[in-house]
Amino acid sequence: MMHLRISGTRTWLGLLTAAILFAAGCDGDSDPSNGPPIIEQPLQTITVDFDSTEADPFQKGTPPLSALFEGGTASGDGAWIIPEDETGEITFTTPTRSLTIEFENDYQPPVPGLNKASVGDVYRQVDVECGVSNQGNNNSEAYNALMYLRGFTQVEDPGTAANAASRFLVGPENLFINFGNNVYKTEIIMLPDNIAGGRFDYKVADGGWSDDKTWTQDQEPLQLDSPLTLVPGGSGAPNGSFTITEEACYQFELDTTDVNAPILKASIKKEEPPDGGGPDPDPVTGAEVRVYDTNDSLISASETSPVSISRAGGESAIGRVEVENRGGDGDVGVTRVEWKATPDDAPSQRNVEVLYHRAPADYDGVQIEYDDGAGTRLEDCVPNPPGSYGWCGISLDVYPSTLLTYRILINGEEDPAGTIVLNVDDVNDFGQILTYSGRPGWTNDGGNPATGGTVNLSSCYADAPVACPKTAPGRPPGTAFSLQSEEQHHCLLNISYK
Repeated sequence: MMHLRISGTRTWLGLLTAAILFAAGCDGDSDPSNGPPIIEQPLQTITVDFDSTEADPFQKGTPPLSALFEGGTASGDGAWIIPEDETGEITFTTPTRSLTIEFENDYQPPVPGLNKASVGDVYRQVDVECGVSNQGNNNSEAYNALMYLRGFTQVEDPGTAANAASRFLVGPENLFINFGNNVYKTEIIMLPDNIAGGRFDYKVADGGWSDDKTWTQDQEPLQLDSPLTLVPGGSGAPNGSFTITEEACYQFELDTTDVNAPILKASIKKEEPPDGGGPDPDPVTGAEVRVYDTNDSLISASETSPVSISRAGGESAIGRVEVENRGGDGDVGVTRVEWKATPDDAPSQRNVEVLYHRAPADYDGVQIEYDDGAGTRLEDCVPNPPGSYGWCGISLDVYPSTLLTYRILINGEEDPAGTIVLNVDDVNDFGQILTYSGRPGWTNDGGNPATGGTVNLSSCYADAPVACPKTAPGRPPGTAFSLQSEEQHHCLLNISYK
């Protein structure tokens, strides 16, 4: 991917255009005081919901009311994804004074068949290891039978009564493990669902629902971090209840010191601090959205969604945004970006020349198809000068911070150079982009790594002897010679390509 900086310098196409415009304007002076009144254009709202697949970088909106998105991926699933330890950037073509950005840490794409609101009903892994391992003790010691926490087993579809009943099945995931000293533990990933607003029914029992091995609550429900003494739960006794509000790894501890009155305690499992000291401070994780003005000064930095900023008339406008994923909390998904802008605040367009060279120098039927964000257009590639060995090209006026996509067509067939996508914020100092026939994706930025300087492509076609930027075949570096023949070809080949 080439990154090009726009330049106002114009070469042969630009100078010719300027001369024509100058001549056309010589019919007489106009008096601006007698012109029509200036009418300010209203603010327009641009909203991006990321519902289409895009390459990186990609552009949203229509210039000059557009924005360039760089970094991350947009796969058409409703979010612009920024992976851990990466940063995405949004650059506004026209500065904005009103901006809203919505994002999610640990973003999960929507599941087919479910709307976004119900995605939380699907079980997924939490950020802490969940589950207990066998401790080498007799897990049947307390009741001469394996005991289970029945009612919390994970199911594929928690939204149906049938699957709610299947939560009471037994298996390794809800088996109480003997940790010694009459303490048994099990750990289960749980999250709220649409059954009774996050309320789960449960009992502690063996695999056969034996009356003397089934336990439930008395009156009070089970609550986090609050030990609850259980009562016999066989022979049709009601279930206990436990209501949760967040997805987590829940640890259940059963104290059987008194086997006739076991005590159940529920807690959320947290990462244990490292040995040798107290708990570490919470690490900085997830997204940080940084908003900069047109002077690249930081306006705000936010870790919470949504980010909403309005700039008053006397304040500098918003120029760009960085969305950094600091890691530790999965992908960051930017789900919505909305801003307001008016063409009255648009920056000046800059001139860029798209040039094409091939050997032999036959440019009949050569056209350049391009899209600068305002739609696809097709123009004849004008030789310079007509009939010379040099190149053909078109002159474009484009806005900064936009993408330029183009390809070369020869009698309607695409040149093997293929389709070129360029960030026009980084055109060379001469405002020129050169594509060489048959070199897929190659463009020339005019740089000369041999000298660390910059070379105007027109030096390859000077009337007077010049030094070719790099070594031409059969000649020492820097040899001066008149470039009027096939040596022009070598000069072009030896300019820096990226």
